[in-house]
Amino acid sequence: MKKLVYGLTLMLALFLLPLAASAASGTQLEVNDKAIGLSAEPQISGETAYVDLAPVLGSLGYTVQENVYGKGWTASKGGSKIELVPGSSSFVVNGETVNAGAAVLQSGNKLNLQAFADLTGRKLKVDGENALISLNDTLLTDVLETLYTGTLTQSPQAQKSLTAENQGYTGYIKLFYPNGKVFYDGYMVNSKFEGKGKYYDSNGVLRYDGNWKANKFDGQGKSYYADKHLEYDGLWKAGKKQGYGTYYWAWEPCGEPPGSITGYNKYVGFFDKDEFHGVGKINWADGSKFEGFFSKGGIECAGVFHWSDGWKYVGMYKNGKREGFGTEYNEKGKVIYEGGFRKNLAEGYGRLYDANGKLLYEGEFTNGHPKQQAEAEARTLTGFQSQSNQKSAAAQLLTHTHNQMEVTFQ
Repeated sequence: MKKLVYGLTLMLALFLLPLAASAASGTQLEVNDKAIGLSAEPQISGETAYVDLAPVLGSLGYTVQENVYGKGWTASKGGSKIELVPGSSSFVVNGETVNAGAAVLQSGNKLNLQAFADLTGRKLKVDGENALISLNDTLLTDVLETLYTGTLTQSPQAQKSLTAENQGYTGYIKLFYPNGKVFYDGYMVNSKFEGKGKYYDSNGVLRYDGNWKANKFDGQGKSYYADKHLEYDGLWKAGKKQGYGTYYWAWEPCGEPPGSITGYNKYVGFFDKDEFHGVGKINWADGSKFEGFFSKGGIECAGVFHWSDGWKYVGMYKNGKREGFGTEYNEKGKVIYEGGFRKNLAEGYGRLYDANGKLLYEGEFTNGHPKQQAEAEARTLTGFQSQSNQKSAAAQLLTHTHNQMEVTFQ
């Protein structure tokens, strides 16, 4: 997925939580892939969750203080101040009210994570089934948090091309970081990024080129990684990938040192709130590929998976894994197995064939193996050669696990 001020007395109690605090919580919270200890169980409500605000904001580099006058808290970071008031439906950022569309705080010091994610451009995923909540920075987080610092400057030429209106500037503008590098080059409406515009990081690398609305990516646009490689080319809505697009992510082979990128995987299809959703196709950098249906970021329902060695699976999926009826073919297009699957392994009733299409076993499977060897010998051809072929076919079936898929959809 720091020093934390939560009053003087509560600082250590909240920031230096013992491991027992995490253990006490049945639901795991991760912020930028790091587990965060909580003193109380998160309260999940639909697609959001309410959690103790101090540990979460502290893990993101905010200093949190209880307000001296009146109820509420102030989170400070890099010159920006976000005020949080119990029961409010808004945040106050540097004195400006920003509607959150939901209660920001619930029962005292509980932060509405979805409202906070929308405010700062972060991505929230609440997985109640697996008791996991994750909050992660995105490219839009860099944009919004930089805007909140108030350290940007305008070019002298920009003022001449702007039209002053009651609620701010409308027209073309260039904004710069304190180090003199361009932050934004494009258009504004009422002092918010709107229309065509380009965003650059503080190193001068172009990170987004496309349409904007209310300071967020909206419409057709392209985003880029810090190494200048294309990340996404497609449609956006309110800062999230929404609709049809093409997405790339780094391939880091198992066994290689972290960060050893040897290629990029590619997804082409539909998105909903940054997640694969609808019909889509993935090409992994190792040559394997998948075509089928996605739901909330994972493979769901039905699809076809091709391994790089030519093997193929056609069948049903659940939570990104083979589950239900399916058929696997070898590199020559011969059926090796047809029947039930559960979590990528043969499970339930099925038929196992050798490479020439001869039936080796028909019956129950468990964890990828024929249920009983004695039953296999009784129901199929007898003798050493049959047993050897059966073991060979079953072993090959087991070797074709979806390693890259499991990394993608874990």
